[in-house]
Amino acid sequence: MKHKIAIISDVHGNVTALQEVVKDVKKECCTEAWYMGDLIMPGSGTDDLLSLLKEINTTTYVLGNWDSYLFEGDEADRHEDPQYVYFSTLIDYVKQNMDTEGIDFIKSWPMQVIKHVGPLTISLSHNLPDKNYGHDLRPMNNTENFEELFAADDSIDIAIVGHTHRQFMRPTTGGQIVLNPGAVGQPFSDRAKLFSDLRSRYLILEIDETGLADVDFRRVHYDRHAEFELAKIRKLPYIELYEKQMDTGVTYTHDRDVLKGLNDKHGYNSFE
Repeated sequence: MKHKIAIISDVHGNVTALQEVVKDVKKECCTEAWYMGDLIMPGSGTDDLLSLLKEINTTTYVLGNWDSYLFEGDEADRHEDPQYVYFSTLIDYVKQNMDTEGIDFIKSWPMQVIKHVGPLTISLSHNLPDKNYGHDLRPMNNTENFEELFAADDSIDIAIVGHTHRQFMRPTTGGQIVLNPGAVGQPFSDRAKLFSDLRSRYLILEIDETGLADVDFRRVHYDRHAEFELAKIRKLPYIELYEKQMDTGVTYTHDRDVLKGLNDKHGYNSFE
């Protein structure tokens, strides 16, 4: 029996992009989907994203670092750092617009899942199995970094990760395979001419009785202007930054000067 599995990651609240990816998954007749984390923020999507994933028989979810922000951190000092204000404001937006059932569901996602499909053992984690944040697994990093994905269990044949927003496939010195489907909502490249392609990314994994039959890296067009208009209607905070992201792909998550200016302009520093 052939298993055809859609591997989807890093939607980051982008409803319109996920809608088009779901259409493509259905067209490709995938049997199920696995979700690799970072479902929410900075886009306006909440429960509608979970509903879309259910349409394509998403059977497995792992917790991304942005998902974790819903449940972590002390709000006492969030006025001090513009970046913390940014995350806190977006978290408040999600909590105000997402059902408790959806929030509890995300909270239940594990950091790692081990799957057995045909003859293969596959690890799923957003980043490292015990760490869903950081820069450990950028595609240009040393092989030793990626071998940490297999250190605790030598039976793993394939490790699938998300987080870096870049599509890639690379081997380890032991012959295992590491895959990243790229990002649905925030695709990224380190090269300007490649970064100009802002189509959504995901991949399709085909496994048969012999083993890995195919890896299909997919790119799907979506209407970025329509996504911005939806976010504007939904009164998404930091809408100026989301418009720039839809136009250029550039994000400002770590630009404290830009964030401070918007926090001051819109009063995001006030949390009465």
